[in-house]
Amino acid sequence: MWRIPRSLRSLATCLLLTASLLSSSGAVIKDPSSPADSWLDVLAGDLDRQGIDVRRRWTDLTLPDPERPQLSRLGGYPAKTRPFVDESWMVDFAQGVKDRPALLAVEDGAEATGPVRLGPQQFESLWDGVEPSRRVFISYTRTDAAAARAIRDTLEARGHVVFVYRESATSPPEFSARTVGKFFRTAHHHLVIDTPAARSSMGVALEAHTYRAIEAQRARAATQEAETKVGAVQGSADEGAVGSGPPKPKRAQLPPDLVLDPFRSGHGKGGPCCEECTVVNGVKTGCTFLGCGAVCAAAQVPSL
Repeated sequence: MWRIPRSLRSLATCLLLTASLLSSSGAVIKDPSSPADSWLDVLAGDLDRQGIDVRRRWTDLTLPDPERPQLSRLGGYPAKTRPFVDESWMVDFAQGVKDRPALLAVEDGAEATGPVRLGPQQFESLWDGVEPSRRVFISYTRTDAAAARAIRDTLEARGHVVFVYRESATSPPEFSARTVGKFFRTAHHHLVIDTPAARSSMGVALEAHTYRAIEAQRARAATQEAETKVGAVQGSADEGAVGSGPPKPKRAQLPPDLVLDPFRSGHGKGGPCCEECTVVNGVKTGCTFLGCGAVCAAAQVPSL
């Protein structure tokens, strides 16, 4: 009877183990070819053991996994639903996002207290007092509450303070929508748990679109600040130059922003309407109508 040499059996075993490890690592990070995200990547091993994958980037073609939730950053999340409906909780959430932040004293080295669950007032005090870079807001739908708890516990073990809206799928929320808006505004990390249910969730969609509006406004403000500094330097150089001097730098293209739609403002249910526009050299080059109501809470009157 012909036998496989021991060396070949050992080699085959090693190859099988390697294939198994590669397969499991592929399940940990769904898009390993995307640029590394060190903050997310370090969570992949712990979350994989709890049946949760990590995704580094979103694309329009990214599909949810019906078997395993995926954790990623909220920026760029391809929510299917646009939050057009103007309900009271949406208005309250938007108001919490718009409220100006209070000046808070932060103690050096403040950390989360661990897995002990706190009451609403205790949690809010902990959130306000911790170093802002440790604040994490998780967007998810109620059917994914178990995954949210697992992610929260993993992050809390690493010293973060994590906001989740519900303790379970059936438990009532402990915070008002306006307070949730405050947590959203003051969080440093915004994450989302992607599942088929999350893709059609009105709440997840509202948070995804609100985050996109906030980031667009921040980018616009940063661009304008940079242009102001360049203009000031250029002005000083022009004063000491002979003749016309070098040409002035061209204005950078501004990122998309939310602006109130003057043609539809006031025609929506319970609030103004808005559109997302791209502005080049102070001129709107293209706009997409987003709807009316709470989704427009972060919109600005265009100064064109």
